[in-house]
Amino acid sequence: MNRSEESRELDRWNRRVRRSIRADRIVSWMLKWFVLTLLIMVGFSYYDMYRFTRAGIDGVAYRDFAALRQINPDVAAWLTLDGTHVDHPVVKGTDNFEYLDRDFYGKTYAGGTLFLDEQCPKDFAQGYQLIHGHHMAGGAMFGDLKKYLDKNFFHKNKRGQLLTPKGRYDLEIIGAGIFDAYDSKIYSINGKKNRPMESFRRCRRKRPVRGKFRDRLLCLSTCSGDMDDRRIVVFCRMTEPEESHTEGRKE
Repeated sequence: MNRSEESRELDRWNRRVRRSIRADRIVSWMLKWFVLTLLIMVGFSYYDMYRFTRAGIDGVAYRDFAALRQINPDVAAWLTLDGTHVDHPVVKGTDNFEYLDRDFYGKTYAGGTLFLDEQCPKDFAQGYQLIHGHHMAGGAMFGDLKKYLDKNFFHKNKRGQLLTPKGRYDLEIIGAGIFDAYDSKIYSINGKKNRPMESFRRCRRKRPVRGKFRDRLLCLSTCSGDMDDRRIVVFCRMTEPEESHTEGRKE
């Protein structure tokens, strides 16, 4: 190969290298924009997850059910669990699908909204009630229910509160475990608390329930996060509601 041919070959290699470098730069630029876009989307997602707090919704105090109903007439309660991020409104839709991917405003949102099971009355009038919610990252929605499976967390965090238009229920966390999504004792609701209490005996974490269980029972259900047919269920004892003037009132 003479010097002229070597020069042409070198030029070809240089052009290939330059094209490769330009292609790498384009790919790198596109990747950076993709990551930036993803971070922005995640940021907005977390903003959506945490905007329903005790500070209220659009400036409405969380106990002001008259005002909350003006935003969404499906609102049924406000649920708070001590030591967790659970501090959200609870709605009652027409079925168990309506609020799977809709926020409190009715807008499309992957985190959905906490909702009463379609078999439960909106006024919490029966002895057993069931609330569903997505298992979201960062403890959003029902993402923190998994914490009750931890022995130390379970023993340190025993309380919660359910506010309704009629009054307040104090909640005592009495059990937590992983159950089959088709456990009829939990998910086939007949208004009686004795059936889910049979599943309660299989909880991974539980407190002794002394004497005859006379209080109402509330179960909180979310995906286990690793198996589609398993659910994390937290069992709560509900006291009778205290009288409180929640209608049309701001805290």
